[in-house]
Amino acid sequence: MYPTSHEHHLSIHENSELKNIKPQQKVLGCFLIVLSIAFSDVRDLFQIFSHIFLVFYILSLTKIPAKTYLKRLTLDIPFVLFALFLPFLSSENNDKIFEIFSFNVYQTGVNDMFTILFKATLGLTVGIILTGVTSSMEIIYGPQKI
Repeated sequence: MYPTSHEHHLSIHENSELKNIKPQQKVLGCFLIVLSIAFSDVRDLFQIFSHIFLVFYILSLTKIPAKTYLKRLTLDIPFVLFALFLPFLSSENNDKIFEIFSFNVYQTGVNDMFTILFKATLGLTVGIILTGVTSSMEIIYGPQKI
């Protein structure tokens, strides 16, 4: 632990199995999980559900209260709002699925929407996990020991 005059306000003060892990291991683990999520193919359902299961299993180990998690998840709102407009956009393909109020809904836009929602939400959840079990000083100085 790194001595500080105060505890960071983002860190959760609950006892968790993840609090005892070295900071550099937590930062490296979160980096690898986010990297795996970023390069995953959202058309592969096994990858999607395995990432969801892994991240939410780790979230359950942290003992972060649901109210705190949902408050911190509000950072995802701009990504969700942006993703909601994507089904109405198409790149070059004219792959219209159906029409809503004279607006065309395109398959490529729907795929991009699910990709952004999946990756942004899980990536943010991993960040919430890291800040919940690690102080800011440990996050800053932990990677120096890698």
